[in-house]
Amino acid sequence: MADVKVEVLPGPFLQLGEAPHWDVESQSLYYVCILGSTLHRYDWKENQTYTAKLEGSTYASFIIPVSGRQGEFVVGSGTRLLLVAWDGLAPTATIVKVLTDLGEEEADHRFNDGKVDGQGRLYAGTMLAEDSRNHFEMDDGGETVLIKLKDDEAATEFIADGMTSDAEGDLYVAVFAGSKIIKINPESAKIVQEIALPVAQVTSVAFGGPNLDVLFATTAAKEISIPQEPPAGAVLKITGLGARGLPMNELQLP
Repeated sequence: MADVKVEVLPGPFLQLGEAPHWDVESQSLYYVCILGSTLHRYDWKENQTYTAKLEGSTYASFIIPVSGRQGEFVVGSGTRLLLVAWDGLAPTATIVKVLTDLGEEEADHRFNDGKVDGQGRLYAGTMLAEDSRNHFEMDDGGETVLIKLKDDEAATEFIADGMTSDAEGDLYVAVFAGSKIIKINPESAKIVQEIALPVAQVTSVAFGGPNLDVLFATTAAKEISIPQEPPAGAVLKITGLGARGLPMNELQLP
């Protein structure tokens, strides 16, 4: 689409940006740097990004507001789910308490991205941690394949990463090591649009902005085979897609 525009948001370039979450109430985009264990808030009205170090943590995998508790968030951190306090301005965020821990048997793993459903329930994935020296097997759980992005024998290294959907139900999938976002129609199981980006490692996406018609994409600058140069690690603002998202959900805690 000729009207699609890609811009770089103000803010730091991150080793592994992840988990964008648009907060309607504050008109802010929250996201994290997993490897830096930092929390970030892009203020739409100010066009400014605030950054906080999460004290007492090695990783910060996602940040989601807790419903009815202003300034409190659930954050994935290594094997732990944390309740965190942050005013969105200060350079540090504090752990209020540990909500749960995967335990010693999962010490080689860490939480990755997470999302909350319409009932306020958190769904979060785990993966082998970067500092682990073990390998693990994946159980497919009897899942159904919607679409294959490459043949099983293909040598390409790109993978489907974080995703979101628009109000019509189409999927927008970040393609890590693929320099793009792909739009998939789930009914036809076909790619209907590719959005080229100026970075290789696209990690996740979320709709936001005052009209929920801006697609934000987090990216990474960590080295895989070759060094990554800016704007790798930036958050990208994509407009002109002619699509709108739905408000994102907050975590419900007792």
